[in-house]
Amino acid sequence: MIEGTTPIPAVTEFSGWRKSNTSDDGACVYIADGPGGWVALRDSDDPSGAVVRIPRKSWDNMVLGIQNGSLAPAEM
Repeated sequence: MIEGTTPIPAVTEFSGWRKSNTSDDGACVYIADGPGGWVALRDSDDPSGAVVRIPRKSWDNMVLGIQNGSLAPAEM
């Protein structure tokens, strides 16, 4: 573990799972808050599948980047 960081919480420590998108097109993920400022993401079509856990600050920066266009998809 890097000094000054909190350990990655177990998946069972996350609660309050909620949809990231309220549309009915199926394109959404579930998001939950965890201890120590962590956020978890999982596929809405496979709730028992893999869970990505990231620090809240990284999540906030990613959302901001999407909102302001600095994290736009690369052109093919």
